[in-house]
Amino acid sequence: MEIKFDKNSKEWAMFRDFWILYQKYYKPEAAESYWKELVNAVGEFNRKYDTKFSAELSCSLFNDIERRYKGDKE
Repeated sequence: MEIKFDKNSKEWAMFRDFWILYQKYYKPEAAESYWKELVNAVGEFNRKYDTKFSAELSCSLFNDIERRYKGDKE
């Protein structure tokens, strides 16, 4: 059974915002400004949704970006 989130739901908005955030910071940069901006953007995301799941998504995003920055393979 397939379930779709209503486009007016908090869940749909959270996944949309996460996708936008992930796309924006997908390519890691060495610049300190990049990392500061990323930390601020993720902080805003977490304040907006304030759930354990949004925090876990944020940690996964950081881990993935850091892994790719270091040149690790999946």
